[in-house]
Amino acid sequence: MGSDFFDQNAHEDFKNLDKLIHYVNLQQENGSGINVFYSTPSCYLYVLSKAEKKWSTKTDDFFPYASTPSVYWTGYYTSRSVLKRYERYANNILQVTRQQNGFSQSNLRNPIFDLSEAMGLAQHHDSVSGTSKQHVANYYAQRLSDGIDRAIEVINDAYGKLLSKENRTIPIPNQFLCHYSNIRACLPIEEQKQFTLTFWNSTIHPVTIYYRVPVTRQYFIYDPIGNLVSAEYLMIPDTTKNIPGRMNDNIGKEIIIRYNTDINSEKKYYTDGNERQVLERIRDYRPTWHYIPDDPISSNYYPINSRIWIRDQDRQLTI
Repeated sequence: MGSDFFDQNAHEDFKNLDKLIHYVNLQQENGSGINVFYSTPSCYLYVLSKAEKKWSTKTDDFFPYASTPSVYWTGYYTSRSVLKRYERYANNILQVTRQQNGFSQSNLRNPIFDLSEAMGLAQHHDSVSGTSKQHVANYYAQRLSDGIDRAIEVINDAYGKLLSKENRTIPIPNQFLCHYSNIRACLPIEEQKQFTLTFWNSTIHPVTIYYRVPVTRQYFIYDPIGNLVSAEYLMIPDTTKNIPGRMNDNIGKEIIIRYNTDINSEKKYYTDGNERQVLERIRDYRPTWHYIPDDPISSNYYPINSRIWIRDQDRQLTI
């Protein structure tokens, strides 16, 4: 009951539940103290409160999690990396869109809602985790893509309103997003004789970034007030262009990095918890139950957002 893909026929499911409730409660005639009925979370919490008991609190991790012996789910920290990256990319666009909508006072809520709703859906535990079936993952990606397309409407509207009058051109050019810049492709500009790059700084302080523009021609670069920007051309050696191992055989690869050190860490290591705090981990150990190491690699994987380190009294190795 209640497993994935089980509840698909409401009439049949509730009919079976009614039978189950009926026959369980019949056992009260034989001395059973169990009474089963339909309830709600609020009713359940109300009864717990009336019991006036002190309930235990779990403070250690649920993860690494295994559903059966030697079947750890730690793979979803990295599985479907393309979808994970696409969700982060879509969230960047969502935040920029919200900011521009507010600063420009455009009040275009419906286009933003589409992307916001898609991002909320993408946080489902079978979406961002990468544990869904392929056609389901494709659906999540399509919803994100549709939401991004609607968000561009807000960006174009805000762009025209935020430009100062002396910097406006008639007509104001449409803004495009280079969705495929990670694979060195930006179709809207590749064949253009000239184009304008617009950068949005979402912070309140100046920042310096390096941005790669995939173009196939030679260009001169000008700053916002029309001054020519000096640039240098870096020759890429053939040894870099032809790094051994660059091949496409349509077979997925899992790449790991192994570091060897003589630091005496006493099986302890430290990771960040969602970049909010640092947590001490002990290899092959769980603080609230006896752990039998049945899979010493997968059972010691933890999600790391920013850093991990080991140390002894004299030295520390941080990654």
